[in-house]
Amino acid sequence: MTGGTGGSKASKGGVFFRDFADCLGRYVVRHFSFFAPHIASHARHPTMQRVLHTTVSLLHKDKELRKTAGASFVKHFVNHVKVFCDPAEASPEERPECFQLLVDMLQLGGDSLLKHTAFSEAVQLYITALKDRACPVGEKGILLVALPVLLGSGGDQRAKLLQAVDFMVNAQFPQRSSEYAEGTTPRREFFVAFEQLLGAVVVSGDLDLLQVVIGNTCREEEHANEAALQAALVRFASSPRHNVLEACNQCFGTFLDDHKPLRFRTSVVRRFLSTILKDCHTSVALAFFTDHIAPITDLLRAAVSHKHSAEQLHGGTSACELIRIMYARLLPAHVHAAGAAVNIAFCKHRKEEVEERGRNMTKFFVSADGLRGAVIKPFRGGTDLAETARGFHCAAYNALAALITCTQDKE
Repeated sequence: MTGGTGGSKASKGGVFFRDFADCLGRYVVRHFSFFAPHIASHARHPTMQRVLHTTVSLLHKDKELRKTAGASFVKHFVNHVKVFCDPAEASPEERPECFQLLVDMLQLGGDSLLKHTAFSEAVQLYITALKDRACPVGEKGILLVALPVLLGSGGDQRAKLLQAVDFMVNAQFPQRSSEYAEGTTPRREFFVAFEQLLGAVVVSGDLDLLQVVIGNTCREEEHANEAALQAALVRFASSPRHNVLEACNQCFGTFLDDHKPLRFRTSVVRRFLSTILKDCHTSVALAFFTDHIAPITDLLRAAVSHKHSAEQLHGGTSACELIRIMYARLLPAHVHAAGAAVNIAFCKHRKEEVEERGRNMTKFFVSADGLRGAVIKPFRGGTDLAETARGFHCAAYNALAALITCTQDKE
């Protein structure tokens, strides 16, 4: 009998909210200015929380209702957002529901929300929750879903949001991504939050947010969820809406910044810049290599010509990887023909006359000062660098293979 009674109550509750969604929900949405104060006075009651979730869900599902009543609903919701969604007023069990309600409302808002005078209060709730160390990282994953919408706010709000995300990542993401054992709840929650952060980068295209991800992940050779990172970078690079060229420029600038640790810098090239260049539009890759062929060439020459050091070997390896991508991605007309844009930039840097057939750069790379030299010249350095030198030689060999495939027009 007890089981039947519980089932009956659950059934009645389900019927009520189904009928509410089908009949009363739209009325509540259209007249939310009247209902909002009454709901706010009982906001912590589970039934009222369910009413709020149902009304917001209705607006997400019903495009016509959202068009006619969405702006008014958001306006009056935001007026009471601290009562409806403040996690500080909720129990630990209720807090995920508060976060989900806040996120649903923020995603609903659009321009009408960004322009609302009470918007800053909603953002402050969001920021406070992100910076709350007592809030588990798994619940932060719920909040991160709304991050792309909020980053559109601009100004001081945007700067504070990025600071809060950076704080959360540094305070609650583990220093080593493999710290949590496989199959454990902390690892699952960490992966959920990490993937939501990556999703925010993909959706928003925000380059400052990308820098947060770089700062967190390039402290190690490979992330425990590297597959998710690489998949997100592919989606980011493929989007025509994002400033992918500037992302590449920033990654390369990080690599050239010798104030940063060497392994961090090479990780940025290997795991971020290379992935983006391999999957971006050809015009982006062409612009990048036209702009940066000079320092790439200098890095290769330094690794080939001088007594080997870790700095030079890693720099040469990264240069070879970029040269390989250049010849793999671009057409001969871009790198190895009359009027080839990258070859012209190369000649300008070298202060040499452009050959009629546009093959200066390719000739240099197949010379003893270029990729061929990297392959055939003996290693000059300590035994502690032997493995690094082998990596450099392999990268040069792969770059040569890509060069030959791109430029050879006869069997």
